[in-house]
Amino acid sequence: MPEEVKLKGLCENTRDHLNGENPVGAIRSYRPDIDGLRAISVLMVVFFHAGVGFPGGFLGVDVFFVISGYLITLIILNDIKGGQFSLGRFWLRRLRRIIPASLLTLVSVLITGYWLLLPADLLELCSSLRASLLFSANVFFWRNTGYFDGDVDLKPLLHFWSLAVEEQFYLFYPLFLMWIPPVSRRGRFVFSLVLGISLLVGFYGHLRYPGAAFFLLPCRAWELMLGGAICLLPERLFRISRFWKIAGVVGLLAIVLCGFIPRLSWARWCPPALVPCLGAVGVILSGSVQGGLSARILSIRPLVSVGVVSFSVYLWHWPILSFLRHLEVDLQFDVGGVTYRIACVVLSLLLGFGCYRLVEEPFRRRRLISQDRRYVLAVLFLILGCLFFAQLTIFGEGFPGRFSEQVLRYASAADDYSGRFVRSMSAADVRAGNLYSCGPVESGKRWLLLGDSHAICLLPGIAPLAEAGGVRIDQATRFSTAPLPGFNHLAIWQNDGGEAFVDAAMEVAVSESYDCVVLAAAWEAYVDWPTFDDSLERCLGQLLRAGKFVIFVLPVPQQKGNVPMMLSGRIRTGLGVEGVGVSVIEHESKLVGLRKVLERMDGPGLTVLDPVAALVGQDGLIHAEMGGESLYCDFSHLSHAGSQRVAGLLFRCMSEALKP
Repeated sequence: MPEEVKLKGLCENTRDHLNGENPVGAIRSYRPDIDGLRAISVLMVVFFHAGVGFPGGFLGVDVFFVISGYLITLIILNDIKGGQFSLGRFWLRRLRRIIPASLLTLVSVLITGYWLLLPADLLELCSSLRASLLFSANVFFWRNTGYFDGDVDLKPLLHFWSLAVEEQFYLFYPLFLMWIPPVSRRGRFVFSLVLGISLLVGFYGHLRYPGAAFFLLPCRAWELMLGGAICLLPERLFRISRFWKIAGVVGLLAIVLCGFIPRLSWARWCPPALVPCLGAVGVILSGSVQGGLSARILSIRPLVSVGVVSFSVYLWHWPILSFLRHLEVDLQFDVGGVTYRIACVVLSLLLGFGCYRLVEEPFRRRRLISQDRRYVLAVLFLILGCLFFAQLTIFGEGFPGRFSEQVLRYASAADDYSGRFVRSMSAADVRAGNLYSCGPVESGKRWLLLGDSHAICLLPGIAPLAEAGGVRIDQATRFSTAPLPGFNHLAIWQNDGGEAFVDAAMEVAVSESYDCVVLAAAWEAYVDWPTFDDSLERCLGQLLRAGKFVIFVLPVPQQKGNVPMMLSGRIRTGLGVEGVGVSVIEHESKLVGLRKVLERMDGPGLTVLDPVAALVGQDGLIHAEMGGESLYCDFSHLSHAGSQRVAGLLFRCMSEALKP
């Protein structure tokens, strides 16, 4: 087939054979090295998600974007040059490429979810399924996946965000290429300008809005366009064969190295995807030169075989791993070991090969439903059917009748995050006095609760006691922010504004308004940071010198899994909830470093409160539930029931501290 270019791929929906001259000579014939590069990328992603290697494997998705942008741009430009391009035909090929395998995955996940998931999780699944069918999963997960939105590992359709990014991009990209056109000098300038703007938006989003930068198209478009830019390079550049051979080897090494090292020093200041994307460009360009080492490595038959089916492997691997974690967390099956995770990787590959042979390839080659009109009608029918069932489930509130009352009671504790107490504040809120208060507003007794989300979880129990005791308690809280001045939160959490919030809160705390300051946080998450000791000493010193009583609340013991799901799962399987918890000895082993710091700072006015006293049983176990109530709303944050127990201990402690 000397006049044909054969394209196979994970992220491109196109003809398998493309006639015509290459616009830049970047592809001579079938490129097995591109399939090999896809294999490296998808294996990085799968191994990362399975937790069996490649701690930076999430960057494989970014390599997919570059490959996809390159191949799709090449096809569109060839069609435009030959006068054959049609938007309808382009989008129809995309539908044939992605819809059959995607629909099969979505339906399978929905059926499994109905059997396995609790009502709240099934509702979330149906909402994400609806967004996935409408190619807006990235927007959905950006808006609904956050600090208080549960464990992302338990969201079976989370990986559909990347498909949504691609399809949103390809909705407008062909129109953009038709408008420029990019093969002209003006077109190349406009193309480069848009690419640069997207890259700058990605840089800014990475520094200021990391969630949006991860999920949304404007911050990701540069990756796809970077692949497309390869097709716009002048032909003369491809004559420097030695340079491109070296670039291919360096690019491949960069991709693999980024997979092994997830947090390089540059990752704080620029998008982590930058290096692997540039590496992918080098590999693709190197493959256009005869005899490149990277192309020979990537053309190894096992890699090529995995690359050919990589789209299906990508679709199946995440639901398998996600439901495995549901079994582990919900039903307390012992499936968290390396053996099980490796089995999931193998199963993902097997299902990927099967889905490619039985579904993906037959539809692409028109062996199934060859007529386009019938195909479109069938797709619309299936999509509408899935949307109908998803909406029916949402109206039915997740069909709670599938479970007993006690199962639902335990599961409902996961909703205790919501409500009037959940306030993540900024420095501007604190300086403006925009603090939530509970207890009598005009009371002469005033306390300040200062801390992170763990402090927030104390409020449901504190509020009624504050009202009854005639104490006004103000809340100054911010998610993922230790209430310590001079502590670099950005280095840990990318928590822009955390330092300013703490500085403003400390100014308020040392004012004459407050008799007592309660410090509560997930201290074990901060204690190993180099500046922790100095920051804690500075914080306590400022408060004590200002004459404040300070109650330092030790961290709430972490349980071994999501407690509401764990308890409801054990009831469903008849295992019972007795003995669900962690030992005091195990918990204390995590606090050795923190207690040493506090011992050095012990003195008048400082009281250390251990919440374990309100949660431990006579058996020496820190229980996850008591009296039929879950004490946690996840693995470490207190539920309302747990908050009430610890709040009683806090008020007794305060009464003792303030005795004349």
